[in-house]
Amino acid sequence: MFTDTINKCAANAARIARLSANNPLGFWVSSAMAGAYVGLGIILISRSVICSTRPYVRW
Repeated sequence: MFTDTINKCAANAARIARLSANNPLGFWVSSAMAGAYVGLGIILISRSVICSTRPYVRW
């Protein structure tokens, strides 16, 4: 039932393992960029929640 999804996830995991073995610096740079992207999203979401609950607070 989920074999196609599991096979795609396994192929992606193998690709990531090859990248980290062949090019560790590239792996760490791409991981840092992904972390920064997620962090920016969290900051924007929390800021929008704060502004929606307290509309008269100036930033």
